[in-house]
Amino acid sequence: LLAFWADLPAGRARCALSLVLLDQRQASTGVLMQRTFAAAVPLTATDAPAIVESLRAALADVLRQIEAALSAV
Repeated sequence: LLAFWADLPAGRARCALSLVLLDQRQASTGVLMQRTFAAAVPLTATDAPAIVESLRAALADVLRQIEAALSAV
């Protein structure tokens, strides 16, 4: 997890995750994918529950991106 914070001045919740997928089916290990996924979603408000909801939405976006990338491998 590279980033997971609320950027209050920018009004955005940010999440970034770096992923390395290794192929260990052979005798030698190979890298199938190495990529960073990121998302930023608007903050609906600056109170704690709204920040948590926006952070969860940013994380969900990153996880959707990862799922799509993995389905192509």
